[in-house]
Amino acid sequence: MLRKSIVTGIVLLFLLSSLIPIASSYESNTGNTIYVDDDGTADYTRIQDAIDNASNNDTIFVYKGLYAENIFISKNIKLIGESKETTIIDGRGNKVIQTIYSGECNIRTCSIT
Repeated sequence: MLRKSIVTGIVLLFLLSSLIPIASSYESNTGNTIYVDDDGTADYTRIQDAIDNASNNDTIFVYKGLYAENIFISKNIKLIGESKETTIIDGRGNKVIQTIYSGECNIRTCSIT
């Protein structure tokens, strides 16, 4: 009986210790948040500059404003606008967003013209 309890305890200890690396790897994949505001009060004033300096799994938060630029994305990032009505990416008649990444790129809460 004592031997069965010891074996059960060792198995439980092994299972719990195997969860620690999973939890720590999840935390490292969440990335940083980079802020863009066209009035100069954030990390960047241009979305492309933020993308160029972002790493995979980073989030780029874009405050309301008109951003007249074309965007090239080759990273696994999230691009989130402050508001669909007031965060506008204007490609000036050209292709607005071009992606060449086989991973995941999430773009939401902004208008693209």
